[in-house]
Amino acid sequence: MLTIGGMSTKANANRTLIILALLSLQFFDVGVCTEYLAYDKVIDLYEDIAEYQFNTGYTYQQLSEVRDQEFNLKKSIEAYNEALGIYTFEDYPIDYAKTQWNLGNAHVRLSDADDAEYNLNEAIEAYRSALRVFTFKEDPIEYAKTQNNIGGAYARLSYISDKETNLNKAINACNEALRVYIFEEDPLEYAKTNLNLGIAHTSLSYVKDEEANLDKAIETHDEALRAYTYETYPDDYAKTQLNLGIAYSYLSYIRDEKEYLERSFGAYKEALKVYTFKDSPTDYAKVNLNLGLAYVHLSYVENRTENLGRSIEAYEEALRVYTSEDDPTGYATAQIYLGGSYWELSHSKDTEYNLNRSIEAYEEALCIYIFEDYPIDYAATKNNLGGAYSDLSKIRDEETNLERSIEAYEDALCVYTIEDCPTDYAKVENNLGDGYVRLSYAKYPEYNLNRSIEAYKDALCVYTIEDYPIDYAKIQWDLGLVYGNLSDFRDTEPNLERSIEACNEALKVYTIGDLPIDYAKTQLCLGLVYGKLAEFRDEVTNQNRSINAYEEALKVFENPEHQRRYPLLYEYAQDLVCHEEQK
Repeated sequence: MLTIGGMSTKANANRTLIILALLSLQFFDVGVCTEYLAYDKVIDLYEDIAEYQFNTGYTYQQLSEVRDQEFNLKKSIEAYNEALGIYTFEDYPIDYAKTQWNLGNAHVRLSDADDAEYNLNEAIEAYRSALRVFTFKEDPIEYAKTQNNIGGAYARLSYISDKETNLNKAINACNEALRVYIFEEDPLEYAKTNLNLGIAHTSLSYVKDEEANLDKAIETHDEALRAYTYETYPDDYAKTQLNLGIAYSYLSYIRDEKEYLERSFGAYKEALKVYTFKDSPTDYAKVNLNLGLAYVHLSYVENRTENLGRSIEAYEEALRVYTSEDDPTGYATAQIYLGGSYWELSHSKDTEYNLNRSIEAYEEALCIYIFEDYPIDYAATKNNLGGAYSDLSKIRDEETNLERSIEAYEDALCVYTIEDCPTDYAKVENNLGDGYVRLSYAKYPEYNLNRSIEAYKDALCVYTIEDYPIDYAKIQWDLGLVYGNLSDFRDTEPNLERSIEACNEALKVYTIGDLPIDYAKTQLCLGLVYGKLAEFRDEVTNQNRSINAYEEALKVFENPEHQRRYPLLYEYAQDLVCHEEQK
């Protein structure tokens, strides 16, 4: 018999037609193949029936690479299962294993077109059945091939469910294959398995033992590169360098930031020796997307403006390939990244121009990421768009751009619910609260201040002091300001008391030792509120509380460095103390 994946060569009445069918597939002439598949000659011999079904399954499997992928793979699976009705483990162990192996391959390919989770689980079950025969001891090569396939199926499954569990199973399967594949004896299979292992470790780093898994990913990619050299296997070399670059980039967030970013740049540039715009456009675009992300990260380390500019260049290179017509999701992803870089760049140069470019990019992404088809991407883009409009409102058309910002945040909340996306929900509610506060200075102050309070309180349903102390304190400080402002319009004393309560909540986190500047700002807010409350009741007591709060703020500026870095805040605190003492 042939090796796994091939047809049986046992002499039978169908041999000629089977060969013709396979040859027709090779030259993409499906007519003869279809004639074979339609052949319904009655086969009397028991074994011939099983062989006929196996060969039929194999032919359908090959035909699926030419046309009608889903239909032909389902016919292939049906035929293999018919063959397994005869090829049992007990009576025909080798044929049983070979059929199960091919069945697994068919289910893996079908997972691209139909019910991925079901078909991947079926594939894994089939491969495991094959391992009843293809054992490490009796048939190590087929054992290793099968373990590799199991690893690939589990890796795919990890994108659908139980990420950590399935990645660990993928890693275990690859390691089993490496018990057989050693570099000296089978360098290509050794390299292929190490590449798969490296990708799995990188994916696992997202959910568990980040640093350890990234170190392992780098180690296994380096092992793959022992065989995959630029000169001999350029495509595999480039794929490995791309994935190595991704691992280096992620590791740079944990340690030796600049060093690992430089290594990631080196790996990406090696990949681009092979992945050119002309010869490998899709891979060229993918490398440029990752290159852009690495430049954004480097911009936080050094040369911010220059590296953000490089990230924009990289994203625009990717967009030479990712068009809205040919690759809409790639196009939308690149536009989101591009929008982010323009937004970041607006903080250091050409603010209005870069904010407008950022907004244009986000709007382009939203042409693809519509609510009905891509709700999560839609919401994330809307949140970013809201931020860009908020910043633009500080330059021009304040009221109009704030309203656009608020509208974008409210659109995001159509997806980000407290039940399904609590942290995103809280982040957007916080942004919404900030927007309403700023809009209150432009129009309808009482209405907009009340809306801001509602948004901040919604955010606090997630941002508790136990789980998110910094976010909790920030919002409490905001509430202190909002209640103080609202006291100018109604319920003066109750709102001043609420302001004091919120400031004191913020001070549970904003201590003079840990967060001195936030402590000073909160004490200044308290001082202002107590001073205002003194106008309505307990004048002396509240004036003293006001002065005490200002003096607490001034304690922060006993540090000369704080005086130097925050001169306006220091001067403001001094003026408030003098003003209160003169009353």
